[in-house]
Amino acid sequence: MATMLYLAGAKTMMGHREPQSLLGDFDMIKNEAEAWETLPSVRVNDKTYKLMRFSLEKRKFSCIGFVNYGDSIAHGYRSINFGFSCMPSQTGIMPEAAILKDLEALHVRI
Repeated sequence: MATMLYLAGAKTMMGHREPQSLLGDFDMIKNEAEAWETLPSVRVNDKTYKLMRFSLEKRKFSCIGFVNYGDSIAHGYRSINFGFSCMPSQTGIMPEAAILKDLEALHVRI
């Protein structure tokens, strides 16, 4: 699993970005991801995550990306936590249960 955490500084906020746009901040995803599919949101550890499935065909991986928008303020957020997890494509499409296991192990306290 790879993750990024963006935090807004004092008296600042981050504007909304869609999950596919945020995940594109990882160069590998920006350059290679294809076959995007929106999955139902999930709630894990009292946080709601938006999920997207995609593939990295050149690397032969099936992946699920996740985004959690932190505290909402005015027209933005104080934090955004996002990332992805992959498994080899030859074992099939990555199931949602696999990302749930990863998210349960991810604890971010701000």
